Amino acid sequence: MKIVNDYVKIYREFPLPAVITNLNFEVYWSNSLTKTHCVQATDTGGLRRLLSEFRMEEIVRQVMERGNYTIGEVSPFSDLQMSFSPVLANSQTKGIIILLMGKAGRPEAGALQKSSRAANALTNNIRESMGAIFSAMDVAAAKADFMDADWIKASFNHIGVQNYRILRIAANISEYTNYQNGSMLLHFQAADLYSLLQGMEEVVRELARSMGIPVQFQIPQGHMAIRLDVDKFETALFNILHNSLYFTRPNNRVVVRVHDEGDSAFVAVEDRGLGIPAQLLGDVVRPYETYPHEGRGPGVGLGLALASAIAQSHGGNLKIASREGEGTTVTLQIPKGTFSQEMPLRQSDVDHQLQNDRFSSVYTGLSDAVLSPYSGR
Repeated sequence: MKIVNDYVKIYREFPLPAVITNLNFEVYWSNSLTKTHCVQATDTGGLRRLLSEFRMEEIVRQVMERGNYTIGEVSPFSDLQMSFSPVLANSQTKGIIILLMGKAGRPEAGALQKSSRAANALTNNIRESMGAIFSAMDVAAAKADFMDADWIKASFNHIGVQNYRILRIAANISEYTNYQNGSMLLHFQAADLYSLLQGMEEVVRELARSMGIPVQFQIPQGHMAIRLDVDKFETALFNILHNSLYFTRPNNRVVVRVHDEGDSAFVAVEDRGLGIPAQLLGDVVRPYETYPHEGRGPGVGLGLALASAIAQSHGGNLKIASREGEGTTVTLQIPKGTFSQEMPLRQSDVDHQLQNDRFSSVYTGLSDAVLSPYSGR
């Protein structure tokens, strides 16, 4: 404690925003400039969101080996750099001092909120434009039916799938920006997790059937009460399922398993797809981290990052086990939580939500997986 207090005395009046953390990037102290110009770095959650595009264990390793480490281009501050130095006690690294260096050493106040509003506005505009395109396609498809022009309908189906791809990318960018900026709003409710998954099963299996991939939901009998944001949970699960369906190979199958253990619920998505190279496994949950696959270029790289962020925002985590050429298992762990005697989500409500809304998360999240270049190989 004394050694940290000594560092506080040094950096209290330092002319740059300064933060002191432990080796897990839990914030112990920040100076007044940080509170004024970079408030999101003053608490553990905000700092970790700023660092989410980087490997935090690598930052610690570099600090311990080199004594100083600097990163730049911290999203969404294109000019922000972070300098990391060790807090030393008896020649051992006990913590980290972070200096925030931008224009004049001071990041623009409110930049995070501005980037979040811009991302949300972009997504809403894309959604409205896609709605207009879908409506025009519906009219044209009706005319194609009248003319018995099957080739036109096939082209419309392809356009529709491409529309869903744009919608999914835009929604993921908006949601991840909200998470990184600390403005991801969670609307918790009491739900029956088993009924929720049962309500998804039919629609997911129908979409996967068009890709020639069998999907099986293994859901125990009975009920599992859980406190969660249903919309965010669906977004996380469908991003995981999308990868399982897209990165496929002949004879692939996808299994969704759910069980509880102690105070947590576990939902695992297992596939027999392409798998992830071992050297890349630690990076796949980093935002915008992509790698090229045979037959296609890199994607946006937000699906698993967003799923991980949603799990963390619920107080849980996301784990990935994979072997290249054999398949991948991605597991969402979410605390069941405590809640009042609210009525659990009814299965009929879930069925209606998923089946009757063209823009629901299941269609936006999974429809464009049919574009996989690996299907049928």
